[in-house]
Amino acid sequence: MITDTFRAWLAKVKYLNYEFHVTQRDSCIYLQAKFLAPNEFDGQLQEQSTRQWLLHPNMTKSEVIQTAFKLVLASVEHEAREFFHYQGKPIFGPHYSVDVLALSDAYPGMALADQVEAERQRCYMLGVAAERERCAKLCEDISDDYQRREGHRFPELKSDAQTGADHCADAIRTALVKPTKEGG
Repeated sequence: MITDTFRAWLAKVKYLNYEFHVTQRDSCIYLQAKFLAPNEFDGQLQEQSTRQWLLHPNMTKSEVIQTAFKLVLASVEHEAREFFHYQGKPIFGPHYSVDVLALSDAYPGMALADQVEAERQRCYMLGVAAERERCAKLCEDISDDYQRREGHRFPELKSDAQTGADHCADAIRTALVKPTKEGG
């Protein structure tokens, strides 16, 4: 029987304390592993089971062994998602209901993506603000330099260059508070 052949191949596979089981229901053959690991609630060791992986009767030895490897990778990822916590919460937890996600306007991944995008935009705007302030300071420095060089000669006459530099600094600082439509 093919299930016995699959079992013989999988008996040669070792990964930690995983035990690989091949079962058949009707015409379907399944691979599942059982292993001891802490549960996510109180950390007590208990028997865990992986999901069932469908095996086709015509699979080669390499395909069956690679499926066992994929089973292990998925199981390790599942455990990592359960025990990876940020601020005390399993933020990438593996237990989602597709029905609940389908009813939600924003599934957890979307909320995270929205938060990442908002932070990216915030950082971009901080960079834009810093650059605008640098430019405004440059205009201010030009105006101050001109005032030092030329202001003492004719204090009652403000030059067009100094006035222009002052207006430039004011306009740039105004843009810091009220961004332009060009995105900055």
